[in-house]
Amino acid sequence: MKVYEKSVRKIIVRNEIFLWLVVEVSECIYLRVYSSIYKSSFFEVRFEWGNSHYINQNRPAIVKTLIEYAIDNGWDSHSRASVKHYDYRNQEMKYLNLEKY
Repeated sequence: MKVYEKSVRKIIVRNEIFLWLVVEVSECIYLRVYSSIYKSSFFEVRFEWGNSHYINQNRPAIVKTLIEYAIDNGWDSHSRASVKHYDYRNQEMKYLNLEKY
């Protein structure tokens, strides 16, 4: 299977700049978002390959929704080494309904 090329992209959410990339590995897909202030501050969302058929992690609307979710749930992009890990299989994240994008 061909692995998607990792390229860092910028997005502005709530008047802040974030950097994001999609990492595809053999067991799952990670969407990782970094603070533009501190590169050690990031969060990542893990998607199973089965979920990825219905969710396009490369769409800015999905990334924006996930950034807002992470900020609302305690990720502080303004502090050093603030790291959060989310799994899309969680029931808390299912209400985001990312399949609609």
